[in-house]
Amino acid sequence: MARPARAGLLFALLASLSASPAWACRKHSNPSPSPSSHPSAPPARGKPRRPSRPAAHTPESRHSSGVIPSFDAGHSWPNAWVAMEERVVVLINRERALGATCGGTVFAPAPPLEAEPRLVQAARAHTRDMATAGFFSHTNLRGQSPFDRIRQTGYAFRAAAENISAGRSTPEDVVAGWMSSPGHCANIMNPIYADVGIGYFPANDAYGHYWTQTFGHR
Repeated sequence: MARPARAGLLFALLASLSASPAWACRKHSNPSPSPSSHPSAPPARGKPRRPSRPAAHTPESRHSSGVIPSFDAGHSWPNAWVAMEERVVVLINRERALGATCGGTVFAPAPPLEAEPRLVQAARAHTRDMATAGFFSHTNLRGQSPFDRIRQTGYAFRAAAENISAGRSTPEDVVAGWMSSPGHCANIMNPIYADVGIGYFPANDAYGHYWTQTFGHR
């Protein structure tokens, strides 16, 4: 039987996180140069959900300090994972160049997103947390939102968003899943975002593959 796939888009967490793909998203916009510490979008309800089979045989990722770790692609992140992350950027920029209809909203072609090291840092840290600690949520087990994690990297944003996914093994599969969900699709196509970070991490659990996609506008 195929492994279940789940995805989350930070905006409104859907009630069902089951074997069929579940999508949720969250966004944060702030017109002032210094973003508010309180996201305008409502937080996801409840505690972070854990897969039925917790991850095992992977490095421990909980950081008692709550500080987002730094990842250097050439040393701390395997080249194969980096290549998968870079492929996602290529694929979402291809979608942006074409334009798309997300649910009932038509998006015109948009400029390409550029990989931003601090957003990559935030995305990788959250993906590793989910894969190794056995949960699937935009809020980590320390209660930090995506916006908290992005700020910890030093990236000062005016608007930000996050997509997450679990159970999709290839860049093509995860992007296709996000594009089929109106909220995730809207995050990808939103022309306000100029920067992006992708994080991929495999897991020894029922889902096997975790992804995080962070968007930013400065």
